[in-house]
Amino acid sequence: RFVLGVHYPTDVLIGWLMGALIIVLLTWLREKISRRWLHLIIFLISAVGFFYCDTNDCFSSLGLMAGYFLALEFEERYVRFEGARKVIPCILRLVCGFAVYLGLNALLKLPFPKELLESTNLTAHLIRTIRYLIVSFVSLAVYPMVFKYRPFSDSKREEKSTEAVRAVLFDFDGTVFDTVEGITKSIQYALKKHGIEAELEELRCFAGPPLVDKFMEVYGVSKEEAEQLVTDFRERYIPVGIYESSPFPGIGELLEKLRADGYKLGVSTSKPTQMAEQLLKGAGLYDSFDVVIGTSPGVVNNEPKWKIVQDAMFGCGADTDHAVLSGDTKYDVEGAKKCGIPCIGVRWGYAAEGELESAGAVSVAADMDGLPEQIHALI
Repeated sequence: RFVLGVHYPTDVLIGWLMGALIIVLLTWLREKISRRWLHLIIFLISAVGFFYCDTNDCFSSLGLMAGYFLALEFEERYVRFEGARKVIPCILRLVCGFAVYLGLNALLKLPFPKELLESTNLTAHLIRTIRYLIVSFVSLAVYPMVFKYRPFSDSKREEKSTEAVRAVLFDFDGTVFDTVEGITKSIQYALKKHGIEAELEELRCFAGPPLVDKFMEVYGVSKEEAEQLVTDFRERYIPVGIYESSPFPGIGELLEKLRADGYKLGVSTSKPTQMAEQLLKGAGLYDSFDVVIGTSPGVVNNEPKWKIVQDAMFGCGADTDHAVLSGDTKYDVEGAKKCGIPCIGVRWGYAAEGELESAGAVSVAADMDGLPEQIHALI
């Protein structure tokens, strides 16, 4: 509205139109990129006002937005507070939260002259932006650290939290689902488009690991060529190859046993989250897992495995002392190591002979019957 220079009622109509376009654009973007990049794009678009806007509200909003986005990342990684269900803890959290917000805002004003704070020069705008960034970050990320203590928490939930959550995380391809047929045929399809012939058997190594890295490793192509190969792979895999798969026999019973033993279960996969969820739902296994963490759809160069493992671990509410990953390739072992948790290799997947041991798996399960005992020995 500032850019267009329009006025009421035109500004209201333009505001509605721009709002609708932004909602559509951001909804489309969130399916293509990670949340972190989406937040950065939103902030950069908003920050354009920094160069022409001369109202205090604009800079307050920029600071609040930046603080909120940073708080989301910090809280999810280091705090992970639980909601309260009782009335008194809820009211106390809100009242104290407002007190923290207002008190810190007032405190941060003290070092500066009133005339400077009320002026409209660049220094005043920067101070306002930084002040609101700090206030919103502390209110939304640091202050919730007290929620696990009385009287901010439900007493029953607090007692429950004294028992550490134990989480078993599973890779998807080659561990939960046998996806090798659909993946190898789709890899073969992509390679043919680039004039490369390959037998299906030699393409089994592509089932499970990040595809961009694997194309570069096996065929020595550049990153750009590897990303194009992944795009071509998805041309066949999404409509056809995804359905050329099935759960490994016995996986349902294994998950049921682990849940009965008190473990929380999660999936950490380089496959797009939506795709993994779709296959799990079709096989009736979706409800066996507490979290399913994969990559964003449409993003060719996937997030590193360790980050996916970490997000799944946090999603289960576990820490590094009470979590274990079960996977079938060296990428799973390396991802678990970087995340700080042990990895148990599984022999029924797609790893080459000796690959899991060489990568540093703490043990290797020959079959599903032996996996629970190895898990019990670790957590």
